[in-house]
Amino acid sequence: MNARRVLSWTPQGAFLVSAGLLLTAALLILRLPGYAASPQALAPALAIDLIVGLPLLGYLFLVRTGAADILVLAPLLVLGIVLAEWWIPDAHLDLSGWGTSIALVAEGLVVTTLLLRARAIRRDYRRMLPDHVLPRDAFRAALANILGGRLATVVASEFGAFWYATAGWRRPRGPARGHAFSVHTRNGYPALLGALMMAVVAETVAVHLVVSRWSAGVAWILTALSVYSGIWLLGDLLAARHNPTVVTDDDLHLRLGLRWQADIPRSHIRAVSGAEPDGAAEEGSVRAIFWGDPDLWIELTEPVVLEGPYGLRRTTRWIALGVDDPERFREVLAA
Repeated sequence: MNARRVLSWTPQGAFLVSAGLLLTAALLILRLPGYAASPQALAPALAIDLIVGLPLLGYLFLVRTGAADILVLAPLLVLGIVLAEWWIPDAHLDLSGWGTSIALVAEGLVVTTLLLRARAIRRDYRRMLPDHVLPRDAFRAALANILGGRLATVVASEFGAFWYATAGWRRPRGPARGHAFSVHTRNGYPALLGALMMAVVAETVAVHLVVSRWSAGVAWILTALSVYSGIWLLGDLLAARHNPTVVTDDDLHLRLGLRWQADIPRSHIRAVSGAEPDGAAEEGSVRAIFWGDPDLWIELTEPVVLEGPYGLRRTTRWIALGVDDPERFREVLAA
């Protein structure tokens, strides 16, 4: 009895009850004779009930009461669209083109939340800065306080690409402590990327002119994807310039631009070698390299999770590493 009372009167319980009633009513409407007699007229209203109703209930019972952040509305919107597409036959209402709307609304909610919490993010960033080796780590931690860890990783990747591509030309700020090792100039990678960017520009113009003869919309979509790819690659390089791999007394802070990062206790490092160790190919390794063959192979005593762009994660005991000064890196790591 007490459990029922708590469930009914907490904001979460009120939301679950109201959402359950909404979904039950939607299923009942689908089975009414009146719906079968005029499905094209009732299907849009039913879709609006699901797509708008669930986020509205989430706002009333969860966001407005402080029980959840505004970001909870994004998965509720997605759930409403998925249920509407699943329950309502395509002959009555075609919802196949709503995927883009989901992405735009979800991203809009994230951007709105960041703008509303900008002052709190800035305050947390300044407070956490002394506790982190690199400023970008403090920024991610401040985002995680607002968005959660996985979503903060995604936002930091997307925001970081544009930020470093436009503001990454200034002089890098060194790490707060430890020995820094750059990873972005080996094997002439900046020159290679410059040549690649020039080729991408020429190819983008040519493809746009050709494709626009058949479809202007598709041509602009392809152009936008090419521009975004160029911005991401440039931001990736400049992010590595500002965020080197750092060896401190206790940890190896592995950083590779916007691609891979991990904080590995030095006590977990079993060996550092110049050739691929036995077992790395069978168990699977991560290549933390911009270009070319690895300079060093790191073997760990236990698996570590490396975080990649947009929330990608890889677990491994073997890391193929490329650094600009591998000999000094081995000396410092072995000290």
